Amino acid sequence: IDPIGVAFEAYDAIGAHRMAYPDGFDIMPEGVLMDPERIMYETAGDLMVQLAQTKTLDHCYTSKWLEWTMGHSPNTAEWAYGAHLTEEMTIRDMIVTLISSPLFLQQEEPNP
Repeated sequence: IDPIGVAFEAYDAIGAHRMAYPDGFDIMPEGVLMDPERIMYETAGDLMVQLAQTKTLDHCYTSKWLEWTMGHSPNTAEWAYGAHLTEEMTIRDMIVTLISSPLFLQQEEPNP
């Protein structure tokens, strides 16, 4: 079972808060996330606050931005460059630094 997904079950398809499923069963959004740090949470909001304080989240979104801007999974050199982007930078600063870097600006055109 996806513990992060269960936390967000307290919101329906349009984002309205709910306490039970349409069939009447209670929604229990609390849980524990164990990978790689132990995070115990009561609600989706609580989970988001705690995740925002982890280095794991920094590395996750940085790796995704690297992949999206490069158009492929980062290689070793790109990972090494990306590792410093998580050090004391805001998300905005990280993105600006990434898209103004030689890694982004000097990419070869993909072959069709």
